[in-house]
Amino acid sequence: MPLTTKIIIVTAFGRPRIIVDAIVNNAKDFITKPFTLQTLKSVLYNKLN
Repeated sequence: MPLTTKIIIVTAFGRPRIIVDAIVNNAKDFITKPFTLQTLKSVLYNKLN
C-alpha cells in the first residue's frame, strides 16, 4: 500500500543532518522556526494540492 500521508517537519533545529534525515524518512517539506503564517500556508497549500 503506497504511503499517502504527507509529512511536513517543523523544527527550531535547521541543521543539515536533521533536514537530510527528514527527507530520507519521507518528509515532503521542512520548515524551520521562526516562520511566518504565510510560509506555513504556502507549504500546506502546495503539499495538499
